[in-house]
Amino acid sequence: MNVARILKKSIYYIVSITLIFLPSFCAASSNNSEHYLVRLQQELNKIEPTLKDSIITISSRYGIFSYSGRNITDQSQFYIGSLTKHMTAYMLLSSLRRKYAHLDLTQLLEQKIILLFPNSTFLKNVNRTWISEITLLDLLTHRSGLSDYIDYYQSELMQPQALNNPINPVEIMQSVHFNPEKTYHYSNTNYFLLAKLLEELEQSSFEDIFNKLIKEPGDMTFSAAPVKDNYFVLKEDFRFPKLVKNLNREIFIDMSNAVGTGNIISSSADLIRWTNYFYTKAEHELRSIMLKNYFEDEDGNWEHLGLSTELTSLGPLIAFQGGQDSYHSFLGYLPHHRITIVILSNNEDDFDKLMKILDDFFIY
Repeated sequence: MNVARILKKSIYYIVSITLIFLPSFCAASSNNSEHYLVRLQQELNKIEPTLKDSIITISSRYGIFSYSGRNITDQSQFYIGSLTKHMTAYMLLSSLRRKYAHLDLTQLLEQKIILLFPNSTFLKNVNRTWISEITLLDLLTHRSGLSDYIDYYQSELMQPQALNNPINPVEIMQSVHFNPEKTYHYSNTNYFLLAKLLEELEQSSFEDIFNKLIKEPGDMTFSAAPVKDNYFVLKEDFRFPKLVKNLNREIFIDMSNAVGTGNIISSSADLIRWTNYFYTKAEHELRSIMLKNYFEDEDGNWEHLGLSTELTSLGPLIAFQGGQDSYHSFLGYLPHHRITIVILSNNEDDFDKLMKILDDFFIY
């Protein structure tokens, strides 16, 4: 088991269940998790003095504790990169459920997008034959056959800095290639397109939808989903008074080029609150669809919608990892123990140290 290796599915703009247990099992599980948490705290105590602009926050039945760099708190704001994707998936499912309350949501996901969105101006402007070949579920599970537009600008054009400024979203979608075999290929293009369809469905901006469906119900005080501007503008924005410094030197992705894939900024406290809402208060049908085992990846981990599950010494871990500009993020949930772990960092050294401790924690 290697969390850092297995969950490397991120949006990088760097050139660089409900479970039922017998009472006796619950008691044993509780004692086991307490032992693991004590050991984890001991290891984190050792490295906390070496942390720079990073934080790890753990929530469990025993309370919430954080370890961080000197000037970082659980309210400090970071780009969360691809952790955005599971929120995009949740928002889309929630919107579809309200609009098509009389229909089976799982069947809607298997319809071709051209049939589900016949009046979509965005799809008409993209005007590619693959539009008639893919479903929402193809996009949500990264089996659409669409290549990653990040790779196009970074590797094919050799112009990654083009992403620092707004690019016409139609141009972005027209830049990608389509593989008709539609095998699994992790691609930011999928969630970028989902976000555009969501905006058309709601007739509202991604940020407004985020505020209504994620931020407000999750009580996420320090979170926002900007749909434009790069770091140099955002650091002066009133919404981000606690934004941790971006350490990149050349790549500063404009959020208009990352809508739905990596445009959410949040704090560890907010991500703890969101995770609690998602697993305990969100509509059961939506959560069940999100956490369905759609297929196994090459490492034997189950792929869900914007999340993955792997087996650890503490049972299943539902998690994901993100990276954008110099920021790195991890969000994990252990349902057997109701433990949530959040890591947010603006530098790779801190992030690697914290992930190494988690690796040891999960295999101890």
